[in-house]
Amino acid sequence: GDWSSDVCSSDLVLCALVLALVILGAAADEESKVAVLTAASVQQRLAEGPLLVKFYAPWCPHCQTLAPEYEALAAEIEERGLDVGIGEVDCTEENVLCRGYDVRGYPTIKYLEEGAAVDYKGARTAAPMLSWVEKMTGPTIAIVDDLAAIAAENEVYFVLYNGDEDALLALGAAAAEFKGRSVFAATTDEGQGANMLLAMRSGEPEAFEGDLADVTAVRSWIDTSRMPYLPELSEAFGELSKSGKQLVIACVDPDAPTSPAFKAKATALAKITPQLAFAHVDGIKWHAFVGQYGIDREMLPHMLVLNLGDRKYWARADGDAAELGTWLGSVEAGEIKGTSFGPKTTVSARIKQKLALVAHFAQNNIAATTGGIVMGVLVILAIALRKTKVSKTAPAKVEEKVEAEAKKDD
Repeated sequence: GDWSSDVCSSDLVLCALVLALVILGAAADEESKVAVLTAASVQQRLAEGPLLVKFYAPWCPHCQTLAPEYEALAAEIEERGLDVGIGEVDCTEENVLCRGYDVRGYPTIKYLEEGAAVDYKGARTAAPMLSWVEKMTGPTIAIVDDLAAIAAENEVYFVLYNGDEDALLALGAAAAEFKGRSVFAATTDEGQGANMLLAMRSGEPEAFEGDLADVTAVRSWIDTSRMPYLPELSEAFGELSKSGKQLVIACVDPDAPTSPAFKAKATALAKITPQLAFAHVDGIKWHAFVGQYGIDREMLPHMLVLNLGDRKYWARADGDAAELGTWLGSVEAGEIKGTSFGPKTTVSARIKQKLALVAHFAQNNIAATTGGIVMGVLVILAIALRKTKVSKTAPAKVEEKVEAEAKKDD
């Protein structure tokens, strides 16, 4: 009868709600190795030693994507016995603490020591985060007999050859600011001079020509020499965007045979034009990004110049190194008019832009997208359940009104 169909539909809705909650809570069954931190517990943990902290908001999609990678990082830290605690702070609950640590976006990862906090600016996956933590927990300058392992793992590193005690102290003071972001080593080599400081960038040495005792000069030189000539854009954008330089991006299809030669040209240009900041990007994976500047997949490889201050861009197809260099010079000199970029003014354009961003996010953030879909199902089912309850009570209310009207007629 009618009552049985009502019960079945209600049970189905309730079962669906339970199933959705089970899906969302499945990950919580396994005990987390990430400590939940508050203003009080952060200080307690810091008294025990350094602490890696993720500042997040539960509603943030990027935070949801980071969560399993951060758990994997915690497991690796425990397995390797690294001397660092790991935790997380919900900024919707601990907003004063987050403001105190100058958290301006979510998620933010910081390495905390008594009186110091260093931001992590790399890729938000377990492997690069672990590499960074290992650097932060190690000495500022590694004293080594052989540079082979450091050279194999780092595209850029700094090495002090045959340094005396004063030189080591000066380099340590200058390098402290870059701990975790750059690698420093000291070794002996009869083929090098005394107190010789080199930056090794993509296998090529750059010598510091100043006075090692001038810590400010050494620090400034490190800052200008610590980036690869052509870093991956998503890993280096934070650093590059703060440089104040125009950003030159080599947009490539990693699988195309033309890509290595194009990146080599961009690298060669980066070496001779230090006034510009260079990077490369996978134009297939990040097609929504490059597409904002009129670059389709079929147009790769392509060179893109962004002036983030004036919000202008320039783009051109591949060419020989001389042609690309001439074009860059003309852009820099203002001889070629740039195209403005920024928020669109029409409603349809804004909708298209947001749809492109949503599609790109969905492709690259499966976990967060799935979570969002489940939450959407929960909301819909909750509404359906409410309507079911309303439909059951509505006939009774109608009958009551009819009876009341009948009594009036009597």
